[in-house]
Amino acid sequence: MIEYSDYTDYEQLESLDINFIGTPSKDLETDIYKVYLETPIIFQIPHGKLDSIMENEYERHIATYNIVDSKLVEFFSNLDALIINISTKYSLKWFGKNLSQKMLVDFYENIYNLENDDKSLEFIVEDEDLLEELTNYNIDEDLQIILSIDSLEIYKKTFKLYVKLDSLTYDDEDTVDDLDFEKMITSQKNICETVIVDDGSNSKNGINKNSAEEQVNSSQESDDEEINEDSTEDSNDTVEEGDILEMEERLLDEDRDMRVNILKRIQNKEEEKEHFLQNSIRATTASTTLKERAEDLDFEIQSFREQLKNI
Repeated sequence: MIEYSDYTDYEQLESLDINFIGTPSKDLETDIYKVYLETPIIFQIPHGKLDSIMENEYERHIATYNIVDSKLVEFFSNLDALIINISTKYSLKWFGKNLSQKMLVDFYENIYNLENDDKSLEFIVEDEDLLEELTNYNIDEDLQIILSIDSLEIYKKTFKLYVKLDSLTYDDEDTVDDLDFEKMITSQKNICETVIVDDGSNSKNGINKNSAEEQVNSSQESDDEEINEDSTEDSNDTVEEGDILEMEERLLDEDRDMRVNILKRIQNKEEEKEHFLQNSIRATTASTTLKERAEDLDFEIQSFREQLKNI
């Protein structure tokens, strides 16, 4: 298992010596072509929040993790660039054709998703037992997720790394002195009360409150009737003024909605721009590395030619 924070730089990732084995083979359950890594990349992500756990069209459970650590984003971004670089080398072997780096960038699906400035990671949950335990993740701060990247999936129009749940572990920082079962039970009770809200519950406090309100209301009914009779004439005089205020509020709401729509469009364009910039950076990084390797090979070729001369 690696510490992802130690591999936030492209050159650091290269030191992992990532290699793939053989040619793509079709998964019998999903009909998706996969090519496997020689050594899986296993790492633990910081405790955060799961936005959802859903089942996709291949009947696989997918959990969506909300990314909050910038170092994790850097790790994924550079890993994407490295995989595009490697894909250029294996293009003929994997896809049956020498594809340009630009084309591979266009078809490669990034590890993390970007939407409304929120970054998220989707990973597969293969183990049903782990799936049940994973449902407690958002309420158990000690529960930690360990992920594994063991292969590359190739679809009809895209290809991407296969990220899956490797295991779940728990922090061992708590000592015997720190344990307090009463606090733990109270904490779980509070969570349940927060999630399950029954507006129609007839609790003791609720009944007392309603009866008190009924007494107050009944005592004020006669006074309210007199006040209403006196205010009827005044309300007739202010109808036109009320209509004007209502129209002004409606116009303000329309302006506000228009501003919100424009801001959303701007935000969407910013996300689209960020996506293209990220792909451009990855392509540039991969291109530079390929050029450096070509120069190294050229040096080796010259060296061999010199040896031939001396024979």
